[in-house]
Amino acid sequence: MGDTAGYGHWFGHFTSRNGEQVRANLKAIRNELGSDDLKAVCLGPQDVDCKEGTYAFVMFERPGVVHLCPSFFEMPGMADARVGRVDIEDGTREGTFIHELSHFPFTAGTEDECYGRTTCADLATRAPPRAIAAADSYQYFAEDVTLTFWLAAH
Repeated sequence: MGDTAGYGHWFGHFTSRNGEQVRANLKAIRNELGSDDLKAVCLGPQDVDCKEGTYAFVMFERPGVVHLCPSFFEMPGMADARVGRVDIEDGTREGTFIHELSHFPFTAGTEDECYGRTTCADLATRAPPRAIAAADSYQYFAEDVTLTFWLAAH
């Protein structure tokens, strides 16, 4: 992990210590994404945990399980974002998976310090340690890196 514009935008001022923490967290999230034990559980609109504005959630007592609310399926995907057809202020389905997996103590142990790209970018400027502990920071960083790669490839 290096001192790049993308790093600074989502995690704040770069230090080698903070960079190593972000790198370790991203590596743990990547490992969980590739785990055979990872499961997604689709919930219905009647589920009490799927309140307004909740796309997905995890529970520590169910490691490796991501619960998906109906609104998750209304979110844009990265392919939609790639061609600029949608606003991704609140992220994408793929990014939401990264966000949720980052909460587990065995990945990054993140919190919901901020929601939305504008608020999280501001948090990185004001309080880098809180941005490093924020689930959305990892989501938006991963989405932006992916979009940058796709755009450079075309």
